[in-house]
Amino acid sequence: MKFKLFYPTQEEKSKQKYKKLLYGVSQASKLFSESKKPYIHYRTAENIFCKSFIAKNVGRKDCSVDAIKIDYGIGIKTFVSNGKLRFEKIAEFDDRKKYPLDYKDGSKLIKQIASYRNKRLETTVKDFGLDNVVYHYIIRDIGKIFIYECPMIPINEKLISIRKTRRASEHILNFNDKCYDYLFNLSKHTLYQGFLTINPLDIIELPTKIDNKSLTDALEELIGEEKSAESSLLETKEYVILPLYSIRMGEVPERSGLNQWHARGRPRDYDEVYIPIPIIVHKQKPGFFPGRDHKFRLKTEDGREFLAKICQENNKALMTDPNKDLGEWLLRDTLGLKKGEIATIEFLRGKNADTVIIYKLSENVYQIALHSFGRFEEEYKSI
Repeated sequence: MKFKLFYPTQEEKSKQKYKKLLYGVSQASKLFSESKKPYIHYRTAENIFCKSFIAKNVGRKDCSVDAIKIDYGIGIKTFVSNGKLRFEKIAEFDDRKKYPLDYKDGSKLIKQIASYRNKRLETTVKDFGLDNVVYHYIIRDIGKIFIYECPMIPINEKLISIRKTRRASEHILNFNDKCYDYLFNLSKHTLYQGFLTINPLDIIELPTKIDNKSLTDALEELIGEEKSAESSLLETKEYVILPLYSIRMGEVPERSGLNQWHARGRPRDYDEVYIPIPIIVHKQKPGFFPGRDHKFRLKTEDGREFLAKICQENNKALMTDPNKDLGEWLLRDTLGLKKGEIATIEFLRGKNADTVIIYKLSENVYQIALHSFGRFEEEYKSI
């Protein structure tokens, strides 16, 4: 794992959109707070970030990051200015069975917390195949919003030292690892990290009076963008719906399709999968896909791009080359299955998604996205 700033590497139009949406949403602050410092809810900040930079929102998953874009994992935070160092929550350890803690020995407790935090971060990096992991945080002050980033790195367990500070109490343990300052709140079972509030990457200047038009424009874009983007593709591009299960069985086969990695025979990668293409799809949309084994570009909504091809007898399978690329995106990043976990129709029902939709953008260029549960039957029931 390495560290490379995310924000400076993005296209200028994406950064301008990001700042425009933050600026607009900040105009609603008076509805929620009497403070002169703008209010932006953390979920709103996550949504604005993901829409602006075409990233996948994983904020509600049990992992260390809130957004994924290609090989970047981004933890998104928003808080008000309060000096040069601001402590913010980075992990909770409420589950006593999963995270047993020794509250009698402060040194041992801190080592336990550091170990749990590091394993959680390591799992996130591995599950999503990340190369860069960063904290992206916006600090809200009077008349300004500041944009910052810093590395999201493991706690150096060998360099931990307990600190005696003004914050020290029977409920709080302060420590650092020569890189970051941390505090652990014993009563809340919560780990906090100190974030510096100097040398911002960018600054958004806010007006002294409420900018109603900017607020209206931001709300319209945030609320309507996703629907309009999908509607535009549906109206202008040819598409097919593919099931993530066997339409004959009504179930995800145990050793094929999404569970191809579980097939008998040769050793297989945990991300080895294919998406079935029922014959009815070829009959309804002949020539939609290129011929068998002819490679084409397959894009995703979060900016990834794969080489893909149609395989197997009767052109009944969609795969990527290498094959594991499709599994990493679909099984891990999109559906949230753990490696070695069997996909089932019940699991897909819980995600309210058992299909993918594939748009033909141009010759040899396609886009894939997860689609809703039961959509295949709706699309092809009259055929």
